[in-house]
Formats: sequence, structure tokens, C-alpha cells
Amino acid sequence: MMDKKLFKVIFVLFVSLLIGVLINNSYQIHLLNNKNYFTLKNNKKLEGQNMILRKEIKMLNENKSYILLTARKKLGMIYDGEVVYKFIKKKK
Repeated sequence: MMDKKLFKVIFVLFVSLLIGVLINNSYQIHLLNNKNYFTLKNNKKLEGQNMILRKEIKMLNENKSYILLTARKKLGMIYDGEVVYKFIKKKK
């Protein structure tokens, strides 16, 4: 009699442990899938940014007028003798 009860208790504990391990593994797989999805999404965004930067590098290397335009826009550079006017909007 005692052997059957002990066997049942051990069996229930073993099945419970097995179910716990399976649930934990499923949860870990779910987390890794989410992480993979966001990594792939971020990679696509970075690839797009890299493509834009490659185009800009190419333009800077090959097009003198683009260099001048970029220097004026991004760095605020002006030619000798030019005067810069800044218009400030009045706050109401």
C-alpha cells in the first residue's frame, strides 16, 4: 500500500516539475521571439539610415555645390561680404 502512495506522490511531483519546465521554456521562447522581432525592426531602420548616409557621403565626395550648400545650411557658413539677416517672430 505504501509503495503505491509513494509512487503516486513521486509521479505527481515529476509531472508537475515537467509541466513547470515546459511552461518556463515556452515563456523563454516567447521572450526571445519578441526580442528577435524588435531587433529585426531596428536593423531595417538602421539599414535605411545607412543608405541615406552613404548617399550623402557620395554627394559630398563628388559634388562641390552640394558641399557648399551643406556648409551654408548645416554650419551657417557665409561667403565674404555677405550679410545675414535673422527675423525673429514676435510672441503674442
